[in-house]
Order: sequence, then structure tokens, then C-alpha cells
Amino acid sequence: MKSLAVWVLLFELLIVAAPVWGRNIGPTEDPTKISLGARPLGMGGAFVALSDDGYAGLNNPAGLAELKRPYLSSMYASLLGDVNYTVGTVTLPVQINELKGSLAIGFAGSSIASLINPSQSGITYFDYYNNVWLVGGGFPVSLFDHPINFGSSLKLFY
Repeated sequence: MKSLAVWVLLFELLIVAAPVWGRNIGPTEDPTKISLGARPLGMGGAFVALSDDGYAGLNNPAGLAELKRPYLSSMYASLLGDVNYTVGTVTLPVQINELKGSLAIGFAGSSIASLINPSQSGITYFDYYNNVWLVGGGFPVSLFDHPINFGSSLKLFY
């Protein structure tokens, strides 16, 4: 079991140390800054240390290590009547040999429809979307005889 914990730790370090490639597309807002779920929003965003439900994959993937049952979580809000905000996650417990944890797939997105784009040739309309897809996992391991939760997530922003 300890060798598996060491491999998991090395994998986590490689993922964290991996370079990230991106393209600057101009100013945009991260939809995850609003909040990731109804409960975390109700707690004023002070949810990272708790992370004990289906939103753990979006807020703190290490919290997935403690989940023992599947979760299906979702939230929709219309902010100021213009910005549509949607969040959803699916979390499933998994067991790999003796290692028990959870995996999560999530989505957070914001959109505004029919924005006005004035130009010399007239007025046109366009829609604005900003989305994040997530895949993550969390597993408890014993490292040097101390229980530690490890979690990681990969996010695709578009």
C-alpha cells in the first residue's frame, strides 16, 4: 500500500509540475469565480475546507477522497436577468485494488444571449459563452503512517 501511495504522490507532483499551454483570447471572466454550487454559494464561498458533497470535485478535489456514495449535483441561476449560470457534477465512488476514493465530472458555464455589436454597417447581435469542463479524482492514502487525502483535477476552459 505504501508503494502505491508513493506512486500516487509522484503522479500528483508530475501533474502539478506539468507546463500549461494556453492562448490569450482577450479579457474574459472565469465562470468558477461566481461560485461552484448552491451550497458553497450559500456559505459565501467558504466551502473549500469542507468539500464533503458532489461539488467537491469543483471546489477541492481532495475532498472526493471522503465521499462514500454517488452524487448528482446541479444549480442554475439567472443573474440580474441577463447572465445564465449553470453548474453540474456527477461524482462516483471507485475502488482500485485497496485504494477507495471518488471520481468526478463537472461543468460550470455562464452565458449572455443577444449582445449588441454596433458597427458602421449596422447593428448585429452575438451570444457570449464561457464554460469550464472538469475531470477529477481524490483518494485517501497513508504516507509515513499519516492519513492524507490526495486530489487532482483537469479543467478545460473555453
